[in-house]
Amino acid sequence: MAVRTTERRPSSHRTSSNTSEKGEDDHGDGQGLKLPMSKAKCIALVATVTGAAFLNTLSIQSVVIILPTIGNELSVPECRQQWIVSSYSLTFGCFLLFWGRVADIYGMRLIFILGSVWVTIVTAANPFMPHEVAFDLFRGLHGLGAAANVPTAIGILGVTFPPGKAKNYAFSTYAVGAPLGNVFGNIVSGLIAEYSSWKWVFGASAIMAGAIAVAGIVFIPPRSKMEAFETAAPRTAAPSPATATTTSQMDDDVAVTTPPAGGHGGGYDGLEPRRSPLPAIPPQPPSVDWIGAVLITTSLTALMFALTEGNVVGWDTPWIPVIIVGSLLVIVAFVFWQRRLERLNRPDGGPP
Repeated sequence: MAVRTTERRPSSHRTSSNTSEKGEDDHGDGQGLKLPMSKAKCIALVATVTGAAFLNTLSIQSVVIILPTIGNELSVPECRQQWIVSSYSLTFGCFLLFWGRVADIYGMRLIFILGSVWVTIVTAANPFMPHEVAFDLFRGLHGLGAAANVPTAIGILGVTFPPGKAKNYAFSTYAVGAPLGNVFGNIVSGLIAEYSSWKWVFGASAIMAGAIAVAGIVFIPPRSKMEAFETAAPRTAAPSPATATTTSQMDDDVAVTTPPAGGHGGGYDGLEPRRSPLPAIPPQPPSVDWIGAVLITTSLTALMFALTEGNVVGWDTPWIPVIIVGSLLVIVAFVFWQRRLERLNRPDGGPP
């Protein structure tokens, strides 16, 4: 028979079932989790990023109302007036992934503020463009800056708030910003166009974007603090007292099985052999996957261009389906490229 002997080793830590802080935190969210800032600053932070989501959709809907007026002012044919809206949507949708990666490297706060400042400048200059091409170009540049606010806003909320009611309220409030922008875009644009010049529609958007940029500087915590929030945020729920006690006992009791005489060769210590660890991959500095960024951005740009222009020139135009098929092939190439990168980054070199 095998003889089972049990060694008692001192535990490096003891988990007590009665560890709890006295009193309730003044800045908690109702579930015992402390907010990273005061409630007033948390509300201001949520209002700031929600305002960016509100402005993004307002910038689209407010221009739709005044499209005929802009077309008459700039002598834009009715068949091409949709590009005033589509140029914004084109760059906005195509650069979301790119800005998300850039924000991971250089900081979400910095990219959010720079995006808001960019939107302020471009929006203020947009109504003074003298002809159609320049006007559409600045609309596209507007969407380029607005795209920087979406992934950064979501990341800021996700990092700043710990899991709990406060985080749920923050994301719920942020989700309301976009539909409200659609509703108020019609109202604000209609009122301004009725009682003033259509150019003030862009002026009002620039003023709101500037206010969001200033609020971002004031209320969004610096990158070092957000990294501290992320480190301090609980990843899993705390173990119950019974689980903690069982875990402590398992740490204390280490079973070692002694084999019967002659059952194994000499040198057997009762422990299963350990597998040799995989070779460690040295950490690489964060960088932008420029090949992937070019693939996905150019493919989405071409796809959206073809879908938009198809309504103008007709779907039977030969180059429209060619661009659509080509863009889809580039998207497939992007997927394979990302899978290749994942495989290369795995320690064992196996498939993801």
